[in-house]
Amino acid sequence: MRIVYLNTDPSRKAQSSTVASAFELLRDAFASDERLSCLDPLELVSSSSDGSDLESVEIAVVDSHFEQWDCMPRLRLVCVAWAGVDKLLNNLLFPRNVPCIRLVDASLGSRMAQTALYHVISRNRTFDEYSKLQRQKKWMRTPNSDGNLPKPTSQFRVVVAGMGVLGSGIARVLVQNGFTNVLGWGTSARTVMVPVLSEDGLSTSSHQVPVVAGINALKDIVRKADVVIDILPATNSTHNLFNFDIFSQMAEKDATFINLGRGATVVEHDLLHALDDPSIGLSHAILDVFQVEPLPLASPLWDHPSVVVTPHMAALTDYADAAPVIANSIKMFFAGHTDIPGLVDFSRGF
Repeated sequence: MRIVYLNTDPSRKAQSSTVASAFELLRDAFASDERLSCLDPLELVSSSSDGSDLESVEIAVVDSHFEQWDCMPRLRLVCVAWAGVDKLLNNLLFPRNVPCIRLVDASLGSRMAQTALYHVISRNRTFDEYSKLQRQKKWMRTPNSDGNLPKPTSQFRVVVAGMGVLGSGIARVLVQNGFTNVLGWGTSARTVMVPVLSEDGLSTSSHQVPVVAGINALKDIVRKADVVIDILPATNSTHNLFNFDIFSQMAEKDATFINLGRGATVVEHDLLHALDDPSIGLSHAILDVFQVEPLPLASPLWDHPSVVVTPHMAALTDYADAAPVIANSIKMFFAGHTDIPGLVDFSRGF
């Protein structure tokens, strides 16, 4: 059974050592498992391929924005080396009749949660303000103009929009690090239970994170939020969800919007408008994803004083962890499992 690793993005040539390492880790993970003995040795398909040699491929592991899906008529399974699949599904040639499994990797989730925690702590403690004071050679222990100490973490409200695997992991890490005033927004209302270790480290208790649903509920919970974290996938229902109507509801002083999900969920012009409007509490934005990537040089986001730009690096795939996860997904698929983590529901877009 022919299996290929698709890495056809020409921009990745500069990262050839990373691509080679990923390929080797995947190849070794497949070859070392007897239950995958039906697979031929993994092949690397690079940017030089015109697709004419892919007709017999049955399994594709995707790590780039591949376009030539019509060249693989025998395709039986697609495994994606990232958490998101929106760019694949936006391709009209992508076969909707072929099962697709996105990466659900605990280590990727941990890195995403660590990134979110870092930004929340930084905003709670106003560490970015201290950096500005250093450049100004000013010695001020409380950079807030009112001289007040930061809010206690238990009172610092964080809204997590998108309570799937990644969002729930972010909520859990925040709660376990003292940010217990966490609210979630998702596709359905529910309660997420988070285990919390006692101060003496001898016992655990459960902390409830309420999750609400619906656009009106989102407007309600962002109104008093100190930080709003967007970790939503790009779907028809989330497209341009965060617009001026939502940003204008953020009334808490010095509120921050963080996007670690998908750029298509945010109207960037509306975000800038809200940041520049003194009547709105929103005053900071931390963006890791954008409508167009790489972020165009002409984008005003680069130079806006209230915006932090990072290059879609909040949770990069580590193939040392991802390779065995992908191998296990393939095993589960051919064993007939229907409850494979990350199995894409095409009707929902994730």
